[in-house]
Amino acid sequence: MPADKKHSGLTGNFSERLYQARTAAGLSQSDLAREVWGVQATTEGYEVAKGRDRISSYERGKSAPKKDNLMKLADVLGVQVEH
Repeated sequence: MPADKKHSGLTGNFSERLYQARTAAGLSQSDLAREVWGVQATTEGYEVAKGRDRISSYERGKSAPKKDNLMKLADVLGVQVEH
């Protein structure tokens, strides 16, 4: 992602910022789940669906990630976590 398009971080309305960062990175929810949780191709079916559901839940504001998952999301998306 070009530097001028890089998001400042995952703050404010977390669900909206996560969606914006994910789509700006050109990732589907499944792609992001694979990147964050390292799902291998041999276990894609159930594990990717579970990860995709988790990302969807975050983006809909139904749940929030624990700190370790927040850090992984920020790392994969190339954004900073602001307190």
